[in-house]
Amino acid sequence: MAGVVMALLVQSDMATPVIADLGTKEQIDEFLVPAMRGEKVAALGVSEPAAGSDVAGIKTVAKRDGDDYIINGSKTFITNGTQCDFITLLVKTNPEAGAHGCSFLLVPAKTKGLGVSKKLVKIGNHSSDTAELYFDDVRVPRRYLLGEENMGFMYLMQNFQSERLIASTSACASGKYALERTIAFGKDRIVMGKPIIKREVWQHKFVDHATMVEAGQALSYKAVDAITTRRTSSRPRSRWTR
Repeated sequence: MAGVVMALLVQSDMATPVIADLGTKEQIDEFLVPAMRGEKVAALGVSEPAAGSDVAGIKTVAKRDGDDYIINGSKTFITNGTQCDFITLLVKTNPEAGAHGCSFLLVPAKTKGLGVSKKLVKIGNHSSDTAELYFDDVRVPRRYLLGEENMGFMYLMQNFQSERLIASTSACASGKYALERTIAFGKDRIVMGKPIIKREVWQHKFVDHATMVEAGQALSYKAVDAITTRRTSSRPRSRWTR
């Protein structure tokens, strides 16, 4: 179940919001609209073999060549990687500038030079395919650049806010569900004449776990409220607002 959720969340909340925020009309029509209709599968290409949380350390490079970009490098742990129709890809357009040298490009999966190195075997989330991708002189037109060149890191950090909130609320929901199932098991499992839920050690552990889940949920809700309030207050005031 978690794998299905992951695949859908990458589509709706990770790979496409940046297109909605920054995309030209042509980019929205070509990539976002069919993705929202379910006609195209999207993937987000950020993580690399030598760069995960250290996003500024990515080494996949896109060099300008006339009206095109030529991409070389690799990405790993890419959800939807083996079946995607396009990738919202973070690349280095100015490698010497660190975080200030990253850009986003939209890359159709069937572009020559782009391929799947391997489908990764994982401990969980088996229903969500995860791939390692390679880019060997992949040529895309400059019109596939999202937003401004060398602003990709900033765009990604903005998008990370909603991504992290989704991850935290999902973790709280999973933790609560696991706790409820375990308590139900503890009530049914009889050992030495009584349910194990009646054992003091079990009760102490359940209290600890329940406290952590509640604290995590409260913190997540507070973060959601903070970001929602900030976004609402920063919007231009409508003439219909009273």
